Amino acid sequence: ILGLARNLREEAENMYQGYWQTTLGYELRGKTLGIIGLGTIGAQVSKVALAFGMNVIVWSENLKLSVAKENQTRSNFSSCRSGHSNDFVFRATRNF
Repeated sequence: ILGLARNLREEAENMYQGYWQTTLGYELRGKTLGIIGLGTIGAQVSKVALAFGMNVIVWSENLKLSVAKENQTRSNFSSCRSGHSNDFVFRATRNF
């Protein structure tokens, strides 16, 4: 997530070509992360995102509202799966 927000791959390639910071990254606070699959891995990713001040929307086939609240996330099937209202989408499931 940090690499995407700061254009890490592009900046690393530019550095090897002799350039110095050709793009600007953006702050994660206030951005939205959609997590598909709120199992063990998805729950850990949500904790990291919340630590950066991100809004977290989750979807899982077996998601219980109590689990979503326990992880301080919102459950929204349509926006999480479509990705339209998310700045980032993390898929922590094999079947999607």
